[in-house]
Amino acid sequence: MGDITIRANSIEKLLASLNPTKAAGPDGITPCVLRELAKELSPILTTIYQSSMRTGQVPQDWKEALVTPMFKKGEHYTASNYRPISLTSVPAKILEHVLVSAIMRHLDSNSILSAQQDGFCKYMYHSCETQLLEIVEEVSSAMEKGVATDVWHRVVQSVGRFAHNREVAGSKPPICPDVVPLGKALNTTFLTSLR
Repeated sequence: MGDITIRANSIEKLLASLNPTKAAGPDGITPCVLRELAKELSPILTTIYQSSMRTGQVPQDWKEALVTPMFKKGEHYTASNYRPISLTSVPAKILEHVLVSAIMRHLDSNSILSAQQDGFCKYMYHSCETQLLEIVEEVSSAMEKGVATDVWHRVVQSVGRFAHNREVAGSKPPICPDVVPLGKALNTTFLTSLR
């Protein structure tokens, strides 16, 4: 994968497209402010992003998260009816977006992604429904052929189950070795406070 080019005009477009009603991270910088000042802030953020790409480091504030409970459903007074969400710095999220977009373009243009890849693929045509149809077809076909068929299904609540210490980009050698240090830096968030 070649160098990821970050341009001020691209950052300005991303800033201008922010949803102004979203929450700020622990730094207190709201998407509304970033959106309103997109033209003025884009050159500054571009410089910071380019520096982060060169060094593999991000500002310390971008590694912090504010964890707040988000109501799911049911009774409001039952703790299990809430899920924790981490509010991180909006400028850090923009850098993450730039990185993910560049990596996904690279994976897509080099046909590295499997056709069975369902998750985290904005442009793929898979969904829960297509995945279910594929499983039903596979099981039905096996049963029609008289093949012994077992179906195991395990549903686990995903909140708090991600292993943050795993190798970023997972493969050896990584597909995008230049991005691994920065990916690790952005993935080392820690709890600063609870609401």
